Amino acid sequence: MRYYAKQAFKILQKEGLISLIQSGTNFIRSNYTDQLRLSTRTYLNQYRSQFAYTAPADPHKLLWINANEITHHAPGFSPVDTGLGYVTGGEWDQQHNLTEVAEHWKNKGIRQRFEEGYDWEDTLYYQGYKDKLSDGSSKRLAGYGGLEEFLKARCDFVDQLYESIKTDGYQPNSIGDSDIEAFGTGYGQSLEILTLIGRDGQVYFQGKGKHRLAIAQILDLEIPVQVVCRHQQWQQTRDQLHTALVSGIPPEELRSKYPDHPDLIDVLPR
Repeated sequence: MRYYAKQAFKILQKEGLISLIQSGTNFIRSNYTDQLRLSTRTYLNQYRSQFAYTAPADPHKLLWINANEITHHAPGFSPVDTGLGYVTGGEWDQQHNLTEVAEHWKNKGIRQRFEEGYDWEDTLYYQGYKDKLSDGSSKRLAGYGGLEEFLKARCDFVDQLYESIKTDGYQPNSIGDSDIEAFGTGYGQSLEILTLIGRDGQVYFQGKGKHRLAIAQILDLEIPVQVVCRHQQWQQTRDQLHTALVSGIPPEELRSKYPDHPDLIDVLPR
């Protein structure tokens, strides 16, 4: 909350009371609506899954996975639109729809900073934001004296986040220092890095949590993630394994095909 208080004070100083009231009203309306949509859709997913599948997953559960196992991004799913724990088929997990996480300009720039020692101004991260916001029209610039002030604050935030994770370890958002992570707005500050699970059990990056994922990959950490969507074929695999377990097949035998898969811990007990 300290972050938002500081931003409100900056807007009040630079743009006046009316602008502060307008910004505050828009912020509350937008984020309350997003949070309500996320919660409602997640509840509906949980309700439907209880009747549709024999091994439904708790949509709120955390999976722990090494960050470097998340190598590709699969587009097309927003938690506000689908909720957590959504199940659907389709081609979204096929190679032609995937992009490499390491090729995104944020990931490249963060690696330049912390692996190669670049000054922020020389990184793709800095240049990417500069190109994206150069026309000055973005709401992200509200409360700042301009693009350069925003960029300095943004880069300071990433420095603090990196040092926090390196020193204290990776903390789930539910217990971490939200004032360090809260450069941004909205429902996402209460979520972990978001993922999708493809038909063969491969875990893909959904797109939310780029800073934390990049830093965790640099430090080679195990991290908690949440699942926005499972491919329908993977959910069928969960169901089949559950049915086989109930029929008496030993869990050790069933686990042999998917050793240590984080999304099967609730299906195949140890």
